[in-house]
Amino acid sequence: KGSKELTGSPPLLRPLHGKSEVEQWSDMYTVTSQISLTVRREDDGVPVVCEVDHPAVKDLQTKHYLDVMYKPQIRVSQILPASGPTREGDLLDLLCQVEGKPEPTDTTWFRVDDEMPAHVIVSGSNLHISSLNKSDNGTYRCEASNEVGKSFVDYMLYVYDPLTTLPPPTTTAIIPTSTADTTATTEPAVHASGQSEDWISAVLFTLGEALVWL
Repeated sequence: KGSKELTGSPPLLRPLHGKSEVEQWSDMYTVTSQISLTVRREDDGVPVVCEVDHPAVKDLQTKHYLDVMYKPQIRVSQILPASGPTREGDLLDLLCQVEGKPEPTDTTWFRVDDEMPAHVIVSGSNLHISSLNKSDNGTYRCEASNEVGKSFVDYMLYVYDPLTTLPPPTTTAIIPTSTADTTATTEPAVHASGQSEDWISAVLFTLGEALVWL
């Protein structure tokens, strides 16, 4: 691809990988030159120019445009989700982009490691899953072919757990409570009152005995 000048002179002309033949007929020469090139798909449409350098002619040349045939070139793009991992419940959209010469006539989607799930929708070069789940995990292949050959690209799908939103943590204030023991509030008081009365009676009895003694 690009511009390259190939030069030579009779009777031997070998541009790149090629050969040249010279035939002499009296005072006339017939020069035949051949060239062998290794081309790639990027060389499609590139011109190859053969130019003759002779005193009798000026800028005599012929041009040939390369017509390169190549098998399909495939690229799989994830349209949805646009970013981040694929999670349960997400929508998945895959696009299979194919380029080849001649134009690919057959583009198909299929699952490599298992049967295609029933809820998967394939429309031309698009693969669509409306709501992902763990059973969709696997390898999905886009395959295309033309007269030159066949190509494919694999897309490995792994479905992650859905995102969960946790409620904010709540705190409960615990107020300590105290209980009063009222079991000995009355009886000891009554018991103490009884002791006081017995003491007074004892004092009066002692005073009485003293008076009698006198």
